[in-house]
Amino acid sequence: MEPSPPGQARDLTGPRNPAVHAAAWSAGLLCLLVWGYWADFQDVAAAWQGPQYSHGLLIPAAAVLLIWYRRHVDVFSFAPRDQAERWAALVFVGLLIAAGLAFAISATPPAASTGGEAGSLPGRTVSPAGTAAGLLYAAALIWGTAASLWARLRTRQAPPSDAATRASAGMQPAPSAKTRASSSARDSAAAGRDFVAVEAAAASPGGIPWESRFALGLIALGLALRLLFGYFGLDVPGMYTFVPAATGVVWYFAEAGAWRRLLPAAALLFFMFPLPFTVEQAVLGPLQTLAAKSGAYALQTLGLEASTEGGNFIRLGDFRLGVVEQCSGLRMATVLAALVLMYVFLVRIPLWQSIVLTAAAVPIAVAVNFLRITVTGLLYVYAGRELAERVFHDWAGYLMPAAAILLVAGLQWLLDRLFYVDLDPEVPLAERRMPRSQPASKPTSKSASKPSPETASEPTSERASKPASETASQSAPKTPSKPASKPTT
Repeated sequence: MEPSPPGQARDLTGPRNPAVHAAAWSAGLLCLLVWGYWADFQDVAAAWQGPQYSHGLLIPAAAVLLIWYRRHVDVFSFAPRDQAERWAALVFVGLLIAAGLAFAISATPPAASTGGEAGSLPGRTVSPAGTAAGLLYAAALIWGTAASLWARLRTRQAPPSDAATRASAGMQPAPSAKTRASSSARDSAAAGRDFVAVEAAAASPGGIPWESRFALGLIALGLALRLLFGYFGLDVPGMYTFVPAATGVVWYFAEAGAWRRLLPAAALLFFMFPLPFTVEQAVLGPLQTLAAKSGAYALQTLGLEASTEGGNFIRLGDFRLGVVEQCSGLRMATVLAALVLMYVFLVRIPLWQSIVLTAAAVPIAVAVNFLRITVTGLLYVYAGRELAERVFHDWAGYLMPAAAILLVAGLQWLLDRLFYVDLDPEVPLAERRMPRSQPASKPTSKSASKPSPETASEPTSERASKPASETASQSAPKTPSKPASKPTT
């Protein structure tokens, strides 16, 4: 039997479709992780139904969309590239819609009472519709993550016969992922944008790339911390261990350099969990006191008789305005920090601007909450209690994020105009030293077109180094000068 040509050889030990193989394995391991953390996710869902952490429901979907947006190296886009990616996106959207419908059904209050206490936490009694909503939501997130991984790997792993087909047809070989990444980096640099190219991971002495070993270390670290926090009864810190474990699973099956694309989504996932009780109480008290004192000071500046009482209350004549936990600004700070992170990861801006915007998220949230309390106090005095409570409880939830986004946009506008960046192409040093040549006129005669003997004998480099005035004086024809006539008397 004759051996098969090298271009048509096939590795029988590996999978036929490595992209599908890696996506299926990552989806299966993520399902096991979700099953292991299911009790913690029930507590997280109960916290999402409260007023302080209701934004956490949207954070996992935003993280998956961020992975999908950064799935390709050459371009970042939400739009599918081909029919296969379009079907994957449609399945993801369909699962999200089904999860939303199930969640809406589970949120409907039952006709009969469950017999629980009136002050019990919402969401502790799980209904079948709530369980179905959680399962559909988890399935949508796992599908979106696996589809993003599959879409990234399938563009890097060409079939074995692709090179032979191109060679037989007389075509140039397909550019590798590294070549495409370098060209994309050059194009992005020319456009004035930051771009990070993907590089091949160096193999460790044991034969396994260091990124794969680091991913396995993340999985082991997450599971070990999970057991440790469970042993000491720390439920909320144990929830946070899901992030390194899930990141390690996806990273292990991704290509080299994937940590740059997974790190933004992993950082965003931390905002889906509630804060530990001790941390929350340590933050809420100072925020309430700061909001009450700043609001009273602003009302005094506007000419009203305002004073603080008990640290968290503002006395306005006959009215007493209380700054409760929901008015402390903690929720607004968390939401705005997540939105700023999404903006920083989606829009290509310089690194120093990303750091400034992220650091300014919490102060902007505190300023917006201070503005809310001040406007509410003014409405209590001049518009009446009914309108003030309507604005404070109903409309403020929509006006505060809009005001915070406007402040962030204004800060971005200011940062863009803080420094001037010259995007003109750099002139080489040799061209800078060359004198600017004047447009030469057409020669009128045959003798004028010929160079003078002195100029022709000089080398070209010496003529180029001389000033333009000296060269022009040498090339000009010499005319005999007439003797000056004596003045007549």
